Amino acid sequence: MELLDFFRERNYLSEVTYGHVVEYIGQWKCSSYDALLDTNLFTQSDIADYLAAGLKITRIEKLSTMEISQSALAQLPYSIAYELTCVPIKTSADKSSMEVVFLNPLNSDDINKVSRFTKLKIEPLVAERYEILKTMRRHYPTTDQLSIYDES
Repeated sequence: MELLDFFRERNYLSEVTYGHVVEYIGQWKCSSYDALLDTNLFTQSDIADYLAAGLKITRIEKLSTMEISQSALAQLPYSIAYELTCVPIKTSADKSSMEVVFLNPLNSDDINKVSRFTKLKIEPLVAERYEILKTMRRHYPTTDQLSIYDES
């Protein structure tokens, strides 16, 4: 509900619409993000734009065409990136922080999980889900992508 509260607090959602979206989430067992898309209240681009503006973070427009650091990718396994819908794009020159593009940078648990795993300070950025998934497919090895389906 963090995402819905963010939108309601900034008057992007009325109280009535907020209530309808909460009901939708309960009925369809989906995420806030998916409910906002499924109900045609916002596009992926709208959500990324509003999150970037509200959180004062960088909004990545064309993530799938950016140069992605292989060393940054190597620090975050595909399975975690896929689970959290995020993709690391570069590590700072002093190796103390990493820029990571998130679907929902409001989710501090996800940011903290990436930070704990990489042992780096995480600088969250935001992009559309489509761009994040396309970038993951393009840059992570296919064997890593297929491994999430292994039953072993």
